[in-house]
Amino acid sequence: MDFGFTGPSYTARSVYAASDEAINWFCERLEVERPDGRGRMTLYPTPGKQTILQFPDQAEVRGLRVLSGSTVMLAVCGASVYTVSTGFIINKVGTLSTSTGPVAMADNGTWAMIVDGVSRYVYLFGVAAGITTGYFTSLASPATFTGQIVPATGGGTLTVTGPVTGLIGLYQVVSGAGVPAGTTITAFLTGAGGVGTYSVSNSATVGPEAMTTADGAFVTSNFVDEADTFFVYTNPTSNEWGASNSGSPGTPNYGSPSSQPLSFSFKDGAPDFIVALKIVNREVCLLGERTYEWWVDQGTFPFPFVRLPGTSGQHGCAAAYSVSRLGESFAWLGKDDRGQSVVWQMAGYIPERISTFAVEEAITSYSIISDARAYTYATDGHEFYVLNFPSADVTWVYDYVMKLWHKRAWRDTNNVLHRDRGNCCANFSNQIVVGDWQNGYLYSLQDNVYTDALGAPIYRLRRATHITKELKRLFHKSLQLQFQPGVGIPVGQGSTPQCLISWSDDGGSTYVNPRPVAIGQQGQYKNRAILRRLGMVRDRVYQVEITDPVNAVIVSCELELEGESS
Repeated sequence: MDFGFTGPSYTARSVYAASDEAINWFCERLEVERPDGRGRMTLYPTPGKQTILQFPDQAEVRGLRVLSGSTVMLAVCGASVYTVSTGFIINKVGTLSTSTGPVAMADNGTWAMIVDGVSRYVYLFGVAAGITTGYFTSLASPATFTGQIVPATGGGTLTVTGPVTGLIGLYQVVSGAGVPAGTTITAFLTGAGGVGTYSVSNSATVGPEAMTTADGAFVTSNFVDEADTFFVYTNPTSNEWGASNSGSPGTPNYGSPSSQPLSFSFKDGAPDFIVALKIVNREVCLLGERTYEWWVDQGTFPFPFVRLPGTSGQHGCAAAYSVSRLGESFAWLGKDDRGQSVVWQMAGYIPERISTFAVEEAITSYSIISDARAYTYATDGHEFYVLNFPSADVTWVYDYVMKLWHKRAWRDTNNVLHRDRGNCCANFSNQIVVGDWQNGYLYSLQDNVYTDALGAPIYRLRRATHITKELKRLFHKSLQLQFQPGVGIPVGQGSTPQCLISWSDDGGSTYVNPRPVAIGQQGQYKNRAILRRLGMVRDRVYQVEITDPVNAVIVSCELELEGESS
C-alpha cells in the first residue's frame, strides 16, 4: 500500500499523535490524476544556493531592495549601503549608524528611503535639481547649508549654496541667527532638496549665513513603505507614524522624500504602540502590539491619511520584521491580549490563521520570538513565506499555494542543524537572491543546485505518519521508497547516492540505527530503494535522511504488510 509517506512538517504536542517532519523538502500535489493513484503528493528538494558575491564587510546582509526600473538593487551589509547592478557589480553609496539588525527600504521612483530603527536615510537614484544622482544622507540631523533670503512677491526667496548636508524639504522651518522665527519653505524653485532657490514665508533680508532645516516630526523609524508617492514610516516605541510630502509629478517637490513637521498622526483606534505597517492596494495597515487598523489617503493636509471606519481588529504583531507580502496581501507573526505565536494572513480587512497547531506549539516553545523575520519568494508556481527565528535558530516555511508547512535548515561541520542561511530576499536579474545572515554573501536559489551555502551538503529529512491498524501487530514485509532513480552525479559525493532509512517502534520516541539504501547511480533508472523483512510491530514511524548532492525527489512509498495479531 501507498500509505502517504510524503507530506509536510507536523509534529504534534505528543509525538504519539503525530511526529511528521519535512526538513529541506517541500510538497507538490499532482494536478493530473494517475490511474494507479500513486504520487498524489511528491516531495521535492528545496533549492540549493549558488554563490554570487561577497560584500567587503563580510557581515550580516540586513536587507535587499530592487529599485524602480529593476536595473539596480540596494543592499545593506553591516553598516554599508551598496548598489548592485544586474551584472552583480557592487558600489558602496553610504553608511548607516548601525551595523546589525534588519532594515526596511522603499522607493518612490526617484529616491529610496532606508530605516534601521535609529534613523531615516535617503538615497537619490533618479534625477533631482541641484542634487547629484547617488547622493546619500541621514535625516537624523538637520540639513545644514549657507543661505540668503531676499524679499519677493508673497514672501521671500531663499538661495542655498553648498555644501549642503542632509535634505531640504517643503514646509520645513528654516533656522539661523538672522532668520525670523517661523520662516518656512513654501515652494521649490530651482532647488529640490539641495543647492538652488526656494520660496519662503518671510520677506526679511537675511544673510548669507549658516542655516538649518529639520525633517519631519521625528527622525527615528524602524519600518517604511510607499503609497500614492508618499513615504510612510513608523516612530519606534510609540503610536506615531509619519508621511513624507507627495512625490507626485507636478507637485512643488516632485520626488522629494522630505517631510514637513506636522505630517504625522497616531494609531488612535487603540493605545498600543505601532510595531509595523504594510501597504495593500494603496491602503495602510498599522499593526500594533495587540490590535490593527487601516488608513487610506484622502489628500488631507498636513497629513494625507485618515482611518477607515470599521476596519480595526484585535490581532497585533509579535515581530515587526515577520511582516512580508504573501499572495495579494501579507502574513505576519501574531500577538494580542490573549496570546501569541499564531501566523496570520490578512484577507481583506480580516486576518486568517495559516499556522497549524504543530507550528504554533513549536513557536510557543521558543524563548524569544520578537526577533523573527520573514521574506517571501515565488518559484515554479509555489509562493513561500520563509519565517526565520534567529534566537531559536529555526526556519519555518509556509507554501501559500499548497497551504502546507515545512522546515529549512543549514547543517554545520559538527552536524548540528541551524536556521537557513537566507536572511533577506529579492527577485533580481532573473534570479531569487538571498543574503546571508552572517558573512556578507549573496546567493542565488537554484533548483538544479543541490548544495547549500559555499558548497556545504544539504541535510534532508522526511519523517512519515504513524502506521498502525487498531494497535494490532503487523508484519512489515517490505518498504520501497520511490525516489526518482538514476540521479547520481559523475564523480565525488553523490556518484553512488544513497539514503538512510530508520524507524521507531515506540511511537516516535527512539529510532533504530539507520540502514543505507542505494538511490541509483547516474543512468540507473530502474533502481529500487527497498528494504525487506522489517519485523512485526503495533505502531511504526519511518524516516529517511539524505545528504548526497543529488535531485532527491520522493514520489511515493510502498509498504507491504502481512497478517495481524493482538
